[in-house]
Amino acid sequence: MNPIVMNPIVMTSARLLDGALRCALIATVFFCASALLPFLAAETGAEAWLRYAAIDLPTAKAYERFPGAVVLGDSLVLKTAQQELVRGIDQIAGSTMRGGTGWPRENAVVLGTLRELHALAPALLPPQELRADGYWLKSANIHGHECLVITASTDRGVLYGVFALLSKIARGQRLPFIDEVQQPYAPIRWVNEWDNLDGRIERGYGGPSIFFAQGEVRGDLTRAGQYARLLASVGINGCTINNVNAAPAFSRIVSSRRSAASRMCSVPGGYRSPCPSI
Repeated sequence: MNPIVMNPIVMTSARLLDGALRCALIATVFFCASALLPFLAAETGAEAWLRYAAIDLPTAKAYERFPGAVVLGDSLVLKTAQQELVRGIDQIAGSTMRGGTGWPRENAVVLGTLRELHALAPALLPPQELRADGYWLKSANIHGHECLVITASTDRGVLYGVFALLSKIARGQRLPFIDEVQQPYAPIRWVNEWDNLDGRIERGYGGPSIFFAQGEVRGDLTRAGQYARLLASVGINGCTINNVNAAPAFSRIVSSRRSAASRMCSVPGGYRSPCPSI
């Protein structure tokens, strides 16, 4: 049997075609990667769900019926809750809310403690007693305006309620007639850290400490504030920043330098922040 002899011209053409297809495929991959690079670079994951990713336009339209964000009171935490709500709605739904104080003059999301709400609408009462950090989300008509009330027994409970509402909106949940009470299972809800004073994380977890460096509390606690905001967004109200192998100097540093410890527990925004536990 005679072996089959391929035409050299055909073989050369096939190799050229194969090479051209490979080059075209590689070029396409690089082009797509280059086009996506700005978007990939913008998403570090540091903000977790607080990046407030935009939802689709038809779903976003449902949240335009509350153009106002009214806060009852002037505490730092309530103002932070209002700012968080305005920011979240802007990024998630693409709507710009008008911030205000006092009685609502338009359809609005109303933020305030039960005491402040009682002065505005005495007949509006939660279906059960709210414990510390618990909150009530309630659709209601207040002085002729359609409102969505976020109230709690404490300012911090209102902040937790705002994060809960934003979480619902981020997941595209409809909120036509909401009436929901949420109570914390435990009064202390914390996470455990393994930080050392020299900035290392015990066992090498998670990169350098955001609290300590070179035996001292960090001068810039911006990231600690961001961390506290993230913890607050899921209802966590503290964390233990040292570990079971803490050096004796840890107690001396934190207890003798009250200003440093105070800075760790007073991050901007009034969030319940990470505090040392010795």
